[in-house]
Amino acid sequence: MVIAPQSFLRFVRPMNYLRFLLWRIKIIQVVVYSWIFNRKLLRSTQRGLFLDCGSNIGQGFEFFRKYYPNRLYDYILFEPNPHCFQVLKEKYSVLAKDGVQLKNVAVGTEYGEVNFYGLESEKGGIYAVGGTVLPEHNSKLYTTPSDASIKVSSIDFSNFIVDMLQKNDYAVVILKLDIEGGEYPVLDALISNNLISKFDTIYVEFHSQYMSSEFASEYRKREKAFLEYSKRAATRVVRWI
Repeated sequence: MVIAPQSFLRFVRPMNYLRFLLWRIKIIQVVVYSWIFNRKLLRSTQRGLFLDCGSNIGQGFEFFRKYYPNRLYDYILFEPNPHCFQVLKEKYSVLAKDGVQLKNVAVGTEYGEVNFYGLESEKGGIYAVGGTVLPEHNSKLYTTPSDASIKVSSIDFSNFIVDMLQKNDYAVVILKLDIEGGEYPVLDALISNNLISKFDTIYVEFHSQYMSSEFASEYRKREKAFLEYSKRAATRVVRWI
């Protein structure tokens, strides 16, 4: 069946409008939460910490630092993709004096090397926003070849957080977690190590919607468990998009 242009526009507009509304709601949450924390920091001698996990080429950093400014927050940008990390270095190395650190690692649950998928040209290329350490991440869309990966360095994020907070006295700690499916083991580990309450706000994008049905159901259960736990820990969680 051929759909006339006018009919097609009527079909897509409601979904586009809903996405627009959702995005506006997310921005309002960022504005409100950042206002609360920025006021706290302005009345304090301490700084805040913003952990940007899954920086790609800096899109999230550029957005969030408008609301969580460098003058109040130290930033750590984590990006395992070496191609993207090179772009981050070229763009942001000059900000080291302002408390911006760049780390070419995947945030995970152990130190070492892991496979990193999704950089094949037909899946997005070397700067792909869907690069992942989780083979089943995009299983709803395509099958990841077992040999289509590169090796990247990984850290134990829970251990990193404990060490970081022992060395530095931050008044506010914000976590942005957009690591294409890698968020599940990281969040599970943060729960197991009683670290969720260390964060004042967590911005997290879940990725079960990109997984085939054989995986999606289990990962949705893990999302629900995390959201329930974060409420008990009194940590604000914003489901990012």
